Amino acid sequence: RLVAVLTLALCWCYKIGEWIDQRQPIKLKKHQRRAQSVVRLGLDILRRLLLNATFHAVELRRMIHLLFDKTIVLSAGYR
Repeated sequence: RLVAVLTLALCWCYKIGEWIDQRQPIKLKKHQRRAQSVVRLGLDILRRLLLNATFHAVELRRMIHLLFDKTIVLSAGYR
């Protein structure tokens, strides 16, 4: 069960990071690698939303729907 929960969390972070990367591409370093991984970007956003859930309830709900629906439109400005 723990492995299943961790896999679900990893997929969720990846989808959030991928969605944000499509709207605001991650900066590239001089050696043409990303400054931050897509999963790390999604984890940072998700952590920020979960730690401040009372202030970001609407965005958190949209992120939960993003896990199950590809057509959801989220507001920009998470960076």
